[in-house]
Amino acid sequence: MKANWIKIKDINSAEIQSEMKRQGIEKIKYIGKFWHPEHSDSNDYAIEIYEYKGMKVAATNGNPIWEESDFEIWEEMMVIYGIE
Repeated sequence: MKANWIKIKDINSAEIQSEMKRQGIEKIKYIGKFWHPEHSDSNDYAIEIYEYKGMKVAATNGNPIWEESDFEIWEEMMVIYGIE
């Protein structure tokens, strides 16, 4: 999947937007939207993954999951969603 650059204001996560603004980032790489295999028809279980400065973050229905600081949760989520 080809990543697209989007403006941070278009991210559906206030926490991610806030962190990007704090770092002075205006655009971020949008990797894609992924659905939970057991809830493929529900956006409540979908995640959207972004990348900036070599780090990834997933916008979820709750708090975002940061690859660098939430590594164990991140790895588990990647397995559940079938993302390599």
